[in-house]
Amino acid sequence: LYICDQFSGIVFNHLQKLGCRIVGPQVVIYCMQNQRCVPKADHPVFNMTMAGVTVSCTSLPKETREEVHEYVQLMGGRVYRDLNVLVTHLIAGEVGSKKYLVAANLKKPILLPTWIKTLWDKSQRRITRYTDINMGEFLCPPFLGCTICVTGLSNMDRQEVQRLTTENGGQYTGQLKMNECTHLIVQEPKGQKYECAKRWNVHCIAMQWFFDSIEKGFCQDESMYLIVPSTKKDSTPSTSTPTSQASKPDSQTLLDVSHISDINLSDINETSCSSVLNSRLDPSPDDLNNLNISSLQTREDLLDGCRVCLIVHVQL
Repeated sequence: LYICDQFSGIVFNHLQKLGCRIVGPQVVIYCMQNQRCVPKADHPVFNMTMAGVTVSCTSLPKETREEVHEYVQLMGGRVYRDLNVLVTHLIAGEVGSKKYLVAANLKKPILLPTWIKTLWDKSQRRITRYTDINMGEFLCPPFLGCTICVTGLSNMDRQEVQRLTTENGGQYTGQLKMNECTHLIVQEPKGQKYECAKRWNVHCIAMQWFFDSIEKGFCQDESMYLIVPSTKKDSTPSTSTPTSQASKPDSQTLLDVSHISDINLSDINETSCSSVLNSRLDPSPDDLNNLNISSLQTREDLLDGCRVCLIVHVQL
């Protein structure tokens, strides 16, 4: 066991190359005070500031990640590249990764790399424990790395989203830009911004995602807040009085009628479909011949405002 006051210089570098067990004076003092054994590590240990701490990293540049790993090990902590049950803290460069979401759901502290650097700087002057520093000052903001845009919101709501986004570590943009915007807050699934966002694989999420992320302190899983076009029929009750909306059908709807793509009909039972349609749509010839229109008691304006389309079925 070699005790080195300075972890630099010719002697330290020589011992390190030989693979010797090297610790700093603070390690010996800490272990004596706490009745603990000097750690047997395959790397130098300068102090025990992070003893009992196990970290993993996500969304960090390679140089930053390697620096974090080195500092943690020098301060008596452990490092895992993969997130597992032994990890106590996650160091994140931005939000949204799978590691981030799992750690957040497990309620593990998610911190910025500056937490590690601050611990290292303070531990140079005196014996320090990681609990001596307010960890809350280094928590990863819920929108760090997010560029948020909105559509369909009022001016007041836009200003509020912009303010809260900036306060919580994100960036706000009024324009949707490819490879820049990461999230689009959508009021309704329509409009040019929405269509472009879908093509560019931008997260199209409801406003609730935004407020839940702020309230819970971490970025929520976007898959739980996705905005998708409704497939349900219009629930507005139908009336016999025509409305302006009914008299002017949506042009897009009319276009969709004549455009059918990528439909696989190989599994459709044509006999069953034909029999069902015939039983519902084709009245027997006897019923039509015996129909007495004059006997029907109807109002003259019963079909006023209606458009009638006559479809003649010709059997070949």
